[in-house]
Amino acid sequence: DLLGKKFGPDHPQIAEILHARADLYRYLKKYDIAKPLQERAVAIKEKVVGKDDPTIADYLITLASIYYKTGEDSAKVEKLLKRALAIVEKDEGPDSILVGRIVTKLGYLCLEMKRYDEAEKFMGRALKIYESYPEVDPEEISPVYKYYGEIFRGEGKLEEAEAWERKSKAAGVAFPEEPFDEPPAG
Repeated sequence: DLLGKKFGPDHPQIAEILHARADLYRYLKKYDIAKPLQERAVAIKEKVVGKDDPTIADYLITLASIYYKTGEDSAKVEKLLKRALAIVEKDEGPDSILVGRIVTKLGYLCLEMKRYDEAEKFMGRALKIYESYPEVDPEEISPVYKYYGEIFRGEGKLEEAEAWERKSKAAGVAFPEEPFDEPPAG
């Protein structure tokens, strides 16, 4: 509040502070605190830099994660992620690691909604991106293998599901149950 009084309620630093606090509360699973902080951070950021500025993508991803965790309508989460995806693709290109992370979230969201064809397309894109980086962290790619297994299991393709699940386990990496549980940025 001191910064708000000094600089005004819509100063970029206020947005940064709100975003950092919201991300921390999200990680601590205190979503009821995180949600209004992040909504305000996004509103300020959009007002200051515009709705399509590359710096807003992380804000949108965090808000989508909070919305997912608070049980908001999946369409709302999907819309935020697709908006962030369009911004990041324009800024970093279609094959950046961040694009991979976003399409992994979209794929998981589609998996949860039993939209298996879409889930498979998003996961396939994520896999292609991650495999194009020889130095990619196994923590990035192993969950995609697991989610592929879940997609095929949901479609009743048990042999394919088990093959992907074995591939995930072979990586020997512990990772969050779903991609909305990642630690705070920075």
